[in-house]
Amino acid sequence: MRVRAYGKLNLTLHVTGRRDDGYHLLHSWVQSVDVFDELDFTVNTSGETVLEVQDDSVPAGPANLAWRAAEALRRRSGRPDLGVRIRLRKGIPVAGGMGGGSADAAATLYALNRLWDLDLDPLDLKRLALELGADVPFCLTGGLALMEGIGERLTPADPPGPLPLVVINPEARLSTADVYRLYDHLAPAPSPAGIDAGQFLAAWRKGPQELAVLLHNDLEMAAVRLCPKVERAKAALRRAGALAAVMSGSGPTVFGLARDDHHARWLCQVLRQDGWNPRAVRARISGLEE
Repeated sequence: MRVRAYGKLNLTLHVTGRRDDGYHLLHSWVQSVDVFDELDFTVNTSGETVLEVQDDSVPAGPANLAWRAAEALRRRSGRPDLGVRIRLRKGIPVAGGMGGGSADAAATLYALNRLWDLDLDPLDLKRLALELGADVPFCLTGGLALMEGIGERLTPADPPGPLPLVVINPEARLSTADVYRLYDHLAPAPSPAGIDAGQFLAAWRKGPQELAVLLHNDLEMAAVRLCPKVERAKAALRRAGALAAVMSGSGPTVFGLARDDHHARWLCQVLRQDGWNPRAVRARISGLEE
């Protein structure tokens, strides 16, 4: 079975608090986009999880979320004889704030639930997904959703209009844990409550210029300290004429909002002349695709 696992962009990200166990509470509008990893799954009769990654910088064992997802699902099944061989081709930037590892984990849960004939319902898969990471439940469904809590509360929504975006990955990696740790040091007080559904979707419906005002990420100040390229990428997008430039997730990937698809292509041309490697992306209605 072959599955495409699509990345995401956090259009907004507000850190609204922190639980006693250290998990941060979020209010974030998240959108799947057409940047993807591709995973091939084959039943392995040896009862082992074997992961092959076509990128030497990506771990192929317990440090990889796809591997951990397979092992978690096998434990949940109570069937130690189940095994799988996974071949992973990366297209989503690694440690880039676009949820690549989470998307791979979601694809693994989805595929192995079918390949192993486990017949777990969506709620069971969602619970297992949340144990793996905050973004994994969203990546199981994808599309557009308001993510709250630690990622367990998802409110899907229909995009009320086009979303022309240009993505820049500054060719750097950021540790999510490091970004949150520095965020806590720099801004111990929680952010005000995030943007509610009515306000956000109404602005989107009015057009990109109205939506641009609302795009925001509380983690940027910490990420910029750790990776100054984040601010340089944002500045490049603004100079080129993007309506807004915001970091996704814990970074360092940055995206710019364009007026329309033609403007997005023009932004890419300008950014390439400035030495960047931009990509125009489109919104996706789902996070996984066979």
